[in-house]
Amino acid sequence: MHTRHLITTLAKGLIGGLLLTNPLLSNADCGDSYNLTHHNVTGKLDICDIEPQLDSKFRILTNWGTKPEWLNKTQFAFVSNQIGDIYLMDLETNTVSNLTGHFEHSGFTRVHKLKNGDLLLLGPSSGPQPPIDPLVIYDNGQFTSDLWVLKAPYDEPPVPLNVHAWEGIAVSTESNRIAWSDTRKPFYGKNLFFTGLNYIFARSNLWMGEIDYDDVGTPYINHIEKLVRKYEVGLVFFEPQNFKGENDEQLLFEAYGPTSSGTSDTYIYDFTLESHRKIHTAEGYNEWEGISPDYKKAFVEVDPTATNISGPSAVDLYVYDFVEQELSTIFVNSHDPLMHGFHVHEPVFSPDGNLALMATGGATGNEFNSPGYGIGIVLFDNNATSN
Repeated sequence: MHTRHLITTLAKGLIGGLLLTNPLLSNADCGDSYNLTHHNVTGKLDICDIEPQLDSKFRILTNWGTKPEWLNKTQFAFVSNQIGDIYLMDLETNTVSNLTGHFEHSGFTRVHKLKNGDLLLLGPSSGPQPPIDPLVIYDNGQFTSDLWVLKAPYDEPPVPLNVHAWEGIAVSTESNRIAWSDTRKPFYGKNLFFTGLNYIFARSNLWMGEIDYDDVGTPYINHIEKLVRKYEVGLVFFEPQNFKGENDEQLLFEAYGPTSSGTSDTYIYDFTLESHRKIHTAEGYNEWEGISPDYKKAFVEVDPTATNISGPSAVDLYVYDFVEQELSTIFVNSHDPLMHGFHVHEPVFSPDGNLALMATGGATGNEFNSPGYGIGIVLFDNNATSN
């Protein structure tokens, strides 16, 4: 795997030379009991294999799991599989615990923290329990999910909100607002005929609502509003990403489809103007990711070689500056041949903006489905994005 070359390339792809000085990082280590050791059995790439070559440029937290989301400055939640259990990692105690293992469910694809500390989950209402082993590919129910609220302290089963949604939920940090897409059909697949039919006829609208609670504390969705209809943009499918502004003035969202450049374009919905507009972040495939807590920057995944037919093959990571209205220098370059298929994706800023969690993926072994079947989670010093 030429790990020394891989790490050198990754380090060169980071802006400004990262330095992790947070004392919380001193505990996390690939040798901890929560990390897995049977990657060789499944043919899965183990990022812990490269840990001896690492310096302080970034820290491997887990060698399994994906889609991390900060809960506070010392804890984050993540998903074990493309559809799986929700786990919590505590960076102070260096422990990993299963938040959804105490009740029956059909798996979850996303977890987000609500303003009051409850968790908003996304997952199918029916189907078998997902496998315990996160190295087993599992994606049943990806397009048949519903919204749930797991109330703190997370010791009871979640409450269904009776709202159908597809993964990619925007959750405000300023209010109880959330945004979702009602996509219910796959917009990708080997069968080009049915994929084309889905783009033309399948539903995908962008919605917004508020999480409220009744007199006994049961959550429900209130003030539901349809923001953008599919055919207002083209033959696309929507995915909301983040609210922007101290008063939720804007919403970042994606439009995927053959009428998009590189199969994905970045958009902003403006609540004051009650309209949306396309934001040119890069050529080819470009997708919003985590937004900074001061709303001045957001990560963007980019593949400049993607077309609206072929889609992305390797995604680079940039930071978009909303003040300058342009991308910064590349943050991680996945196109360098020395990367050997290793990449990071789904980055999220910490609540104080000093750190960023990222899932890892690759094109080795069974990693073709790496956006949902992650190699693990790493932590970066986000001061690099300020340079």
